[in-house]
Amino acid sequence: MRLTRIFILYDHPLFARGLERLLTGVRHLRVLGSALWHGGESLPQAAAQADVVILEKPQDTSEADAAVTRLLASRPEARVLCLSLENNQIRVYSAHSLTATEQADLVRALHARTATRPPRAGGGS
Repeated sequence: MRLTRIFILYDHPLFARGLERLLTGVRHLRVLGSALWHGGESLPQAAAQADVVILEKPQDTSEADAAVTRLLASRPEARVLCLSLENNQIRVYSAHSLTATEQADLVRALHARTATRPPRAGGGS
């Protein structure tokens, strides 16, 4: 299995630190870094180097969807996982979501090679 490079975008520093700690030492995963991000601004350039971008679900998901659309337009092979702390949902843009109950659920979502498109405006996934 090849190395999966991960970049974390967060609104709360504890989110990023917790994910980094959770993923440290997991075979074939490497966290490249993290950055404060509120969903409205452009994604940091470093996020474009990652195979997977994990983002903390922002308050305004429409702005996040637009940023994810731009990222995937420039790097269609990338995957984006949006984690919701309220209900432990992991949205893999854009085909499906799953409920995370343990570390293995997050690792499984990171390795998933499905869906790479955010939801369409005005419609579902």
